[in-house]
Amino acid sequence: MPVHHGKDTYTVIKNILASSFNLFLFTAFVPINIAGATCRPEYRNLPGGLVHTACKPPNPNCIFVATGLSDVQKAEVLKAHNDLRSQVAQGRLSGFPTATNMYRLVRIQKR
Repeated sequence: MPVHHGKDTYTVIKNILASSFNLFLFTAFVPINIAGATCRPEYRNLPGGLVHTACKPPNPNCIFVATGLSDVQKAEVLKAHNDLRSQVAQGRLSGFPTATNMYRLVRIQKR
């Protein structure tokens, strides 16, 4: 298991999930098509003359590399998510009531 600054991957993922629960899961499992990003109308003419990232041309010094998670990493993310989900479901997370119908996530392998 890779080590990050003295922490195992599980701990790192757990910390990430704790701080940005949904955002991390969406970015980990949903492929993002950077090359297909478009400058949507609401991104144009921002206050102060700011230019939204989606409206800027690609940086010629950057190379986009499509990457993913290994099966081990996917299992680690799923376990970390379900551990935190369990804390919420059981009412062990301050400020949240006990859940009445919160199922564990399972990963279904695409064929």
